[in-house]
Amino acid sequence: MNLPVYTELTNFSTRIGGKKVTTEISIALIVSSNSDPVQTINSIYQFLSKMQKPAEFIFLNLDKEGYKYDKLLATFSSMRILLPQREISFSEAINICIQESLSRNILFLDDRFKILSLDLEILQMYLSENSFGCLIPLIVNEKNEVIPNIIKGGIQKSYINTISTDIIGTAISSLYPKYFCFLLNRDAFLSRNISLNEYNSNQYVLLELGYKLWKEGYIITQVRNFKVSYSGPTLADIGKDFYNEDFIRFNYGCLSDRNILKYRWKDTIQLFLSLLIRFHLRLISVLLKVIKKSKEVQKENLTKPVEDFTIFSIINKDIK
Repeated sequence: MNLPVYTELTNFSTRIGGKKVTTEISIALIVSSNSDPVQTINSIYQFLSKMQKPAEFIFLNLDKEGYKYDKLLATFSSMRILLPQREISFSEAINICIQESLSRNILFLDDRFKILSLDLEILQMYLSENSFGCLIPLIVNEKNEVIPNIIKGGIQKSYINTISTDIIGTAISSLYPKYFCFLLNRDAFLSRNISLNEYNSNQYVLLELGYKLWKEGYIITQVRNFKVSYSGPTLADIGKDFYNEDFIRFNYGCLSDRNILKYRWKDTIQLFLSLLIRFHLRLISVLLKVIKKSKEVQKENLTKPVEDFTIFSIINKDIK
């Protein structure tokens, strides 16, 4: 995909002898102009100060508003500040960080998170697996209460339906990272040429991220010794909502199993008539566009190693 134009401020060389250097981990903090990332940055500093291996800190502001960049560069020894020339979307920011990262392992987060526990030596057994796609943390609120963020779900009447849960165990599978804090396998994205579409809600961007990783044969798991605190609102699960543009875009743009599609035409006709009666012209336009593109998606997904229903059989196997 075509990335937005951006410039970079950095206090270290990303190339030695003409070759790109590598680091053990890249921490990518994505903020906006109304963010207050001080506590998040402090937790990142505490983590990096204990690192014995090379690491980098990527700071990206979606809105290209001013920040105290000089102070940040003076505080962190390996920092890169990415400055887009225009306001960019959430999915564009993720793609930029994936392209720019010096590490196979990228920790994404925003200003609502603080790192509490992250030991790469302990996590190495997961990170070194060829099937590693994404690790999601144990998330607690400011009272140290667990926020359920393991996503289970299924296909109901040809549309996706999810539910959040908290299961105590080792490496519990999740459909996608519900909250914007996770460790991503950069190589999985680049080797399979995965790109993310635009959505109004960031939650659907993360849903597509997780779904595309599963389709390519990569796994997403929660590990409880990777722990963060979260100060934002609790997010709702994703269920049937035909008056939500993102719901229409994802279901028609990503789900392609033949067993799903053969039952969908009736629902599609009913949806179209319902939108027409209510004069939702924008949603009708969205529906027609994704239906037109869905044939291309179906053809592409025939080459993917994992089918839609197989994904749900995998992620739901640890539900008792």
